Amino acid sequence: MAAVKHVIEADLTDKTYVTVSGLWQWDYGQILRIIGLELDASVEVHFSLTRNGESLSRAGAMHDGYTDVEIPNSLLKSGSGYIYAWVYVNDKESGYTIRSIDIRVQSRAKPGNWNPPTDAPEESTKTYTYVQTVPASTWTINHKLGRMPAVSVVDSAGSIVYGDVDYIDSNTIRVTFSGAFAGKAYLN
Repeated sequence: MAAVKHVIEADLTDKTYVTVSGLWQWDYGQILRIIGLELDASVEVHFSLTRNGESLSRAGAMHDGYTDVEIPNSLLKSGSGYIYAWVYVNDKESGYTIRSIDIRVQSRAKPGNWNPPTDAPEESTKTYTYVQTVPASTWTINHKLGRMPAVSVVDSAGSIVYGDVDYIDSNTIRVTFSGAFAGKAYLN
């Protein structure tokens, strides 16, 4: 059975900043869905409990019309009121913030049995490249990363291709496209 993820939507259509709500302190496995931006394969979201200092970076998983990114579990322990997120793009020559999101976190009592998976920065930097040599419209990828990675796909000519990503479990995804082709999937 696939994990059930709670999705918080941030519609950034014609906006540079938005505040969203729907998170509770002590939750985990939460997804931020960014709508209204045409993002490319190199999008990251930086998360922090403050507007200054260090942030945790997570790669976005692009889909047709939206980008999903997992909110770091460690930030949901705080009852600070907000998690701040910055949508960040980069290429070989530059990197810059294009939008910001304030995510309201409702305080609550800590559950007695609270034991979420830990954020492991060393694990989140592992990547996997999948090569699809035979043209197909559905790719099933066993990546063994132990998490929901961001997925970027290119065809054999190197052009970015968008598809629907289904997370079967923490080690398997299925990507469905409108037509069959060969190429590569980059998971991070």
